[in-house]
Amino acid sequence: MERYLMWSGGKDSTASLILCHENGIHLDGIIFSEVMFDHSRNISAENPTFIKWIYETAIPKIEKMGYKVIVLRSKHDYVSLFNKYHTRSKINENGKTKWGFVLSGKCYLNGYCKTKPIKEFLKAHKDCEQIVGIAHDEPTRLENAIKRGQRSILAEMGIAESDTYEICRKYDLLNPTYQEKTRGGCWFCPNQNIKD
Repeated sequence: MERYLMWSGGKDSTASLILCHENGIHLDGIIFSEVMFDHSRNISAENPTFIKWIYETAIPKIEKMGYKVIVLRSKHDYVSLFNKYHTRSKINENGKTKWGFVLSGKCYLNGYCKTKPIKEFLKAHKDCEQIVGIAHDEPTRLENAIKRGQRSILAEMGIAESDTYEICRKYDLLNPTYQEKTRGGCWFCPNQNIKD
């Protein structure tokens, strides 16, 4: 059976990768889904510091560990989705209403630009095992992952979310985002706080 680790570049999924490496858990690939902001200009929706770290630091180190990193990108980006027209809306104004700006709390980008490419990949690899970065002390997320048939190495080893920082530091693979904030996300996300 093929086994893939779903890697966001965050501390939990990176620590999961490191623990798989240290414990000889075979991985057929590391899946990274990059949210694209503008395909025509090759601008990522990820924070510039973060995405530079992904390609210039993290991926080369992971590949030196012997793993294949598979980068997924949606055919959609912010610009194409902004200009997409509603087709099933009751207030459609004769098919002339664009999707427009992403609204706080109602982001359509995650589904189309991050989750959909992963679902398409998994459709082509139906019987694979998925490893996700969910810590032992995240019971709701863990329960949902188990229901989806996903596996958490962190939970199996009793690793708490706060322990993942040190695991990543040991391999010099702690995402630079954590120097400024507690989590990542789209660079232009309306759900970020004012400071971010």
